[in-house]
Amino acid sequence: QLNSKYQVLKNIANDVMKKVETNCNQHREFEENHARASQWLKYGKDIIQSCTEGNVTTKDSLMQKLSNIQNLIDRREEGQILVQNTVNCGEKTLKNTKSEGKEIINTMMKQIQSEWDRLMKKMTSTKVNLETQLLNWADYSSSYNQLQQWINDREAKLQQVTEQKTPKNRKGQPALVERKANLRQTNDIVQDIVSFEPMIQSVTSKASTLQQGVPATEISSK
Repeated sequence: QLNSKYQVLKNIANDVMKKVETNCNQHREFEENHARASQWLKYGKDIIQSCTEGNVTTKDSLMQKLSNIQNLIDRREEGQILVQNTVNCGEKTLKNTKSEGKEIINTMMKQIQSEWDRLMKKMTSTKVNLETQLLNWADYSSSYNQLQQWINDREAKLQQVTEQKTPKNRKGQPALVERKANLRQTNDIVQDIVSFEPMIQSVTSKASTLQQGVPATEISSK
């Protein structure tokens, strides 16, 4: 009888032991998945921070940041799997956890999901912001190059007028008609230059927004 009772007790103890081990493994698996998901989220936050902080002083640095955020977006499925694994393990662990433990696990699952949703929104908004900045750079570069060419053309015209040889009259003085024609031509060029001043201000403003003071100053000086 004692031996029989002992065997029954031993079997019950083994069953309890297996249940406790299973429960322990579930908690350990949940915590490990949660740690991996949290680490990936931290990695994503660090990438986004590096892409949003500081002033972009060159087009290349802006393109590098855009490349980094695009790479993070391409890897989002990797993070989503980690978060989903954490939630699945948490739901499985809840079944064998007391009420006070369930509250902790539920809080951890909600937090990791909330962080994931915020990270996804931040990824998208950061990419859009970088693409907008890149478009601004393209617009600035185009305007700068056009103005540079326009100024060069006006300089060439002024040089041409300056070098024009005015025919002389019988007394050896430049003909008045030709001098007036040169003056009108010069005035036309001057008026053309003055009318372009708002464009100069526009490019200067764009340069200021993009922290490109040197090229803007060069254009204004010319």
